[in-house]
Amino acid sequence: MFLQFRTEFFNVLNNTQFLNPNANIELPTQGGRIFGARDPRIGQFGLKLYF
Repeated sequence: MFLQFRTEFFNVLNNTQFLNPNANIELPTQGGRIFGARDPRIGQFGLKLYF
């Protein structure tokens, strides 16, 4: 019987990853603008008991 501890981290350095620019050119005020970003820094931990 043993215990396993795991960690996983995504985007550890917290670099901004923007979404694609808006492709709607019909509205001149919104064409080519970026309105969001991907997920920020994420970490998860887990424990698993084998017996």
